[in-house]
Amino acid sequence: MSISELVRVRISVLLEGWGEREVLTPRLLDCRGDGEPGPVTLVPPVEEEAAGGVLVPWIACERCGDVLARVHVREPWGGLSYLAVRYVITSSAGGGAVTREFPAESVDLAFAYLLEACSG
Repeated sequence: MSISELVRVRISVLLEGWGEREVLTPRLLDCRGDGEPGPVTLVPPVEEEAAGGVLVPWIACERCGDVLARVHVREPWGGLSYLAVRYVITSSAGGGAVTREFPAESVDLAFAYLLEACSG
């Protein structure tokens, strides 16, 4: 059985809300896709130092290029905090500028905003 990219992303959001995304993402990525493009896709994590934390791109909108990113703090030992401290939407049209912020407990709201506010 295969899953669509949208379903894969929705599962990733669910896992993030449960605090299990980090552990279960490799298994999620192993699930066979249906080969059809979706409106959103998971993107490889690339850490970007920013004011107030480290931005880690997570979900990209294929229509407009905006990205839902997790914001983590850099721990004293150099690694990132296990859980995101907030979520942000970055605009491809604005050169990656943050256009919207969501608190740590609002991952579902942040994802819904990415899907619904798309200008593409």
